[in-house]
Amino acid sequence: MWLSKTRIFDYEFCPKRFEYKYIEKVPSRGDVAREVMGRNFHLFFEAFFSEVDIHNGMNALECMEEIRRAALYVASPMSGDLESYIDFQWTTAKDYYHIIQTFIDAESARAAILQPDMLNEFYYPVALEARFKIPELKFEGIIDRIDLDPTMNYTVIDYKTGAVKKNVSKIRKELCWYKLGAEALGYKPVTYGSMFFPRHNYVFLERIKPISVTYAIRTIKSVADKIEEGKFPPRIGRWCEDCPYFDICEVSVDDEQVGVLPEKG
Repeated sequence: MWLSKTRIFDYEFCPKRFEYKYIEKVPSRGDVAREVMGRNFHLFFEAFFSEVDIHNGMNALECMEEIRRAALYVASPMSGDLESYIDFQWTTAKDYYHIIQTFIDAESARAAILQPDMLNEFYYPVALEARFKIPELKFEGIIDRIDLDPTMNYTVIDYKTGAVKKNVSKIRKELCWYKLGAEALGYKPVTYGSMFFPRHNYVFLERIKPISVTYAIRTIKSVADKIEEGKFPPRIGRWCEDCPYFDICEVSVDDEQVGVLPEKG
């Protein structure tokens, strides 16, 4: 089985749920609201970079005006899709445009940092939605964005439209996997990793350390070994009752066992 960051995180959260989802392939209902928001935002930033016209000689104000124009031009038609599919208890059109405005602010700040004669070469990402495979690890994935900076170092960037992740080690591990993927595609060296949460205007950015990459590789191999050995024990806790596979899981046989355990985290 080829692994991905989603499959690894699913296994680490609960091996039994992983077995139902990926081994036995039991259907389950996903979180439609989050899926639609995430999908639309990814479609948005891909279309944005095809629409925006930033070029050498533009000053910071001109860049900001062009970024805003392009972003709103691309975002507006997508709001109808969001209104049709998203549960408004989770998000609203106002939230959607807040995310877009945060993206506009971040892109304007990035353009302002660059010298006017560097815009052609360094404003646009070198890759968007870059698919990669690492055969020796049987690991695959999609990198949201890869940037090249004036020091000729690459940065991998991942967008998250949900809540800010509090687990820094998990963020670090995910960015290391993207570094491995980007370098497998020929983008070397990947020096920095960034995770952007536009819903909360939060950016995680740091230099990727070799020791972190080593640990990330070790995680892939460890999970792969456990799957190969058929190790799928349930991870029992109060979250079990919210699991889409709870009704068929061995844990549901004894509801009291779930109730007495401490809450997650």
